[in-house]
Amino acid sequence: MLQDSSANLSYQNALTQYKQGLFTENRDKKVSFGFTHDVLWASVLINNASAEEVKRVFYLDTAWLDHADFYFIHQNKLTDKAYIGDALPYHARKKQTRMLSQPHTFKPGMTQVLMRFKSNDPLLIPLYLSTEETIQNNLVSSSYFYGFLYGAFFILFVYNIALFISLKDVSYVFYALYLLSFLSLNIAYTGHGFKFIWPNNVFLQQWLMTLFLYFYIIFGIAFCFEFLKLKVFSPKIYKLNSWIYTSLVLLIVCLLINADQLLAVKVAVALTSLLVIIFVSLGFFSLE
Repeated sequence: MLQDSSANLSYQNALTQYKQGLFTENRDKKVSFGFTHDVLWASVLINNASAEEVKRVFYLDTAWLDHADFYFIHQNKLTDKAYIGDALPYHARKKQTRMLSQPHTFKPGMTQVLMRFKSNDPLLIPLYLSTEETIQNNLVSSSYFYGFLYGAFFILFVYNIALFISLKDVSYVFYALYLLSFLSLNIAYTGHGFKFIWPNNVFLQQWLMTLFLYFYIIFGIAFCFEFLKLKVFSPKIYKLNSWIYTSLVLLIVCLLINADQLLAVKVAVALTSLLVIIFVSLGFFSLE
């Protein structure tokens, strides 16, 4: 692997640095590189020891990478290349799976696969080399799982709306919106949205996951304020809710105007990490 902090290394330059021994072996089996503007180059040697061509698929078990570029080198010649990722429309993928995948037919002998990864979201690269049949079986299994999960969330959403209509308690509305925002976030970061809802809108794919994360934060705090009845048990804190909502909305607007997706994701993740502390703290305040 080679981490390029300049983010402008070309394929030819990366290959030259590989031949010069500047790549380092991934001995720790590291797949997560956090929030970074760096570009990660990776090289793997695939030996087809048979006399026949063998078709395999590189499969990335993550749906939000902006760029995943593959260069296939056989007998010192570039025989194939492919560019996939969220920065390109969904229909541009050669293999239209929910997660990123790239098929290749390996000729007998050694093939070097040089890969380039870049993302404004967490740079997570769980890479597998598998068969189409195995990948398809895994996709079918995950479809059943997500079908059950989304069905359960939808039932909870409808149930809480029904409780609000029956009991006139606004906390049920905020909980329903909290569930809906989490469900929307899940649909975005698992690739379901890009595949089925907005396949040709790269802008939505780049920003909706971050936006849904902020909605999750806002509605989570709103539900907590109403569920704990802070208006009754801690009115001084309850008066802060308008200030909190306004601040969060202004923060979102400023981040969108700034158009730095990596910064927006970092701030959202930091706020999400604080949610548990906020919830527990509000609970203690309501007991006083």
